Amino acid sequence: MQTPFLLLIYNRPELTRRTVARLVELGVREIYVSADGPKGDTDRQRCDAARACVSVSGLNVHRNFSETNRGCREGVMHGLDWFFQHVEEGIVLEDDCLPTAAFMRFATDMLERYRQDTNVYMISGCNPLGDWETGHSHHFIRIGHIWGWATWKDRWQDFDPKLPKLNAFCEKGGLQRLFGNTEIPAHFEHKVRSTLKGAIDTWDYQWTMYHLMQGKLAAIPSLNMVENIGFGPQATHTDERPDWLCTEVWDSPKEATEPLTVPDREFEMTLYMARKRNEAGLRSSHHFSTTGARPERPLSIVQINTTDEGGGAEAIAMMHHRALLEKGHRAHLLVADRKTPEHGVGELKGDILTQIRSFNPDVIHVHNLHDTGISLSQLAELVVSTPVLWTLHDEWLLSGSERHPFRTDADDLSFLDRERWNHVLAEKKRLAHHSSIRFTAPSQWLRDCMLHTHGIATHFVPNRCAKTMALPTPERERPYLLYVANHADRNPRKDLATLRRAWEQVALDTALDLVCIGGTPTQSRHGNGLYEMLERQPSEAVLAWMKGACAVVQASRQENAPLTILEAHHVGTPVIGAMVGGIPEMVSPEEAELLYPMGDADALARSIIRALEQNLELREAVRNRFANSNCPVDMTDVYIGHYSERIHG
Repeated sequence: MQTPFLLLIYNRPELTRRTVARLVELGVREIYVSADGPKGDTDRQRCDAARACVSVSGLNVHRNFSETNRGCREGVMHGLDWFFQHVEEGIVLEDDCLPTAAFMRFATDMLERYRQDTNVYMISGCNPLGDWETGHSHHFIRIGHIWGWATWKDRWQDFDPKLPKLNAFCEKGGLQRLFGNTEIPAHFEHKVRSTLKGAIDTWDYQWTMYHLMQGKLAAIPSLNMVENIGFGPQATHTDERPDWLCTEVWDSPKEATEPLTVPDREFEMTLYMARKRNEAGLRSSHHFSTTGARPERPLSIVQINTTDEGGGAEAIAMMHHRALLEKGHRAHLLVADRKTPEHGVGELKGDILTQIRSFNPDVIHVHNLHDTGISLSQLAELVVSTPVLWTLHDEWLLSGSERHPFRTDADDLSFLDRERWNHVLAEKKRLAHHSSIRFTAPSQWLRDCMLHTHGIATHFVPNRCAKTMALPTPERERPYLLYVANHADRNPRKDLATLRRAWEQVALDTALDLVCIGGTPTQSRHGNGLYEMLERQPSEAVLAWMKGACAVVQASRQENAPLTILEAHHVGTPVIGAMVGGIPEMVSPEEAELLYPMGDADALARSIIRALEQNLELREAVRNRFANSNCPVDMTDVYIGHYSERIHG
C-alpha cells in the first residue's frame, strides 16, 4: 500500500510540474494537493498554472485549493490539517522538493518503525551535510528539516503553534539544557519569537520548538535523499543557494540499522558551523574512526602536554599514548613535568625544537601548550614542516592568558595588563589561523567557542574513560555525595565552596555525607552529615567510590568535557552538574533537570534533594543511556584518522 503524499503548492508552475513528474516517475498514483490562494489578480495566473500541473493522466488527485491567500504559515498549516483529516500518517513535499526513490522507501520504513515511539516527532529526508557517516542508515536530531519530510496524525494534531508554555520553558533555561552553552539556544529562540510576532512568515520553527519543549527527536538519513530546486527570486525564504548546502543526492540508502534514540549533537553543531561560515560541513568523528582503524603504515607521533599525570587533559593524553603504542605506532609523549616512568614519555628540555624534530614525527599532537616552555612562535615554526593537530582541553587558546590557571576575560585588568592580554590573544589568533593546524575539541561548547572567537571550524573528538573490571563497593553504610577534582580544595576552576553550602543545607534534615577526593585530608561534621576530604586516589578506587555514591556532583566554574562525568556514567551513577562549559551536553535528559546555575547553592541543594528522591529512576536512566559505551567511536582511531588525512592532505 502506498504511503499517502501531500504536495504543497502555490504559484510556481515550473517547479510544480517537475515535482509532479518525479512523483509519477517513482510510481506514485495518488496524492493530496493543497494550494494557497493568490495574493491578487496578478498572482492568479501563476497560481492557476501551478494547479493545472497536478492534472496528470493516471494520477488520482485529492484537491484542497484555497481562493484566499493565507500566507506561508497559515497556508501550510491549513493544508496539513486537511491532509491529516484523511490519513493517519504521510509524506509531505513542497513544490520545490525533488525526492528520490530512496527517500520514498526511507520515509515509509521510518513511519512504520517509529509509529509507536512518540519520542520521534518527524522524519526528515534532506540531510544538508550530504553524507554524514554514523555507522547507521539514520540518526536523530532535535531540529528537523522540512525539505521532504513525514509525520503521523497524532503528532500533528497534538501541535499547538501558539506555544503557550514557551516563556516558562525559556526562563528555566530549557534550550540551554538541551543544546548546552552554545549559541544555538539564543539563535533558535530568536527565530521562534520572530515567527510568533509575525516578523517571519513560517510555521516550522514553532513546530520544532513545540517538540523541543517535550524532548522529542527527528529521524534524518545519513545520506541526503531530497534535492531542493526552489532557490531563486520567486522563493519565499531561499532566494540564493548557500554554499553550506550539499547539492548531491543519493538514491541508494544505507542498510537500515537501529541507532540509539539520542540526538546527534556533533551533527547539530557541525551543521550550525557550516551555516555560520557558509561552507561545506566537516566530516564526522565516525568517518575518521573508520579510516583511522586501518592506517596505511605505522605512524610517528609526538604528543606535547604540560605533564603526564594530573587532571582530565593528562589522563586523555596518557590514555591515547598507551593506545598508540598498543596499535603499533611510534608514539612519544613529551611533557614539561614528568611524573611517571611510562614507556615513551619524555621530558621537554634543552633545545626543544631540535628535541621534537629528532623523532622525525609524521604529526605533532598538542594538548596543553601552556607551561611547556614552547612559545607560540616556536610552534608556528614547527608547523611549517610538520602537520600539527591541537586538542583543546580548555579555553586557554581563546584567552589572553599566558599561563595556567588562566583568566577567560580581561574585564578587571589594569590598562597595562589588558594591553598585554590583547597582544597575547592576537598572537594566539594568528597561530590559530595557520592553515596547517587542525583543531579538535571534546565538546560542542568549545567548538562553538572557537567559532565565535577565532571563526574556526573545529573537529569533534569525544573523550573516553578507561574500561574497568568489576569494582568493589566502599564499606560505607551512610549515603553520600561524591566530588572528585585535582587539587579539589584549591582548584580555581572548580567550585567546592558552593557544593559545601548546598550540602550543609541538605544535611540539616537528611543523613547525607559529602565525600571529596583530590585534596588535603580532613573531616568535619555538619547537621546530620559528615564532610570528608580524601587525598588523590588511584583510578580504580575513584570509580569504586563513584559506584557507591548517590550521585556525583560536578561543581565547576570552568569546564570542558570532564572525565568525571564519563566515569560516573560508566559505573551507572547519576551526575548533578553546574550549567557551565560542556557539562549540559554530557548528561541524560533526566540529569539535565538537575543542572544548576553556577554558584547557586540554593538551586544545587534542590537538585541534591531531587536526586535523592528520584535515585532509582535516575540510575535506570543513566544505565539505559550510557550502558553500551561512553563513546560511540574509538578516540584513538579518530585521532589516527585525522593524522592520516593531515599527512596525505
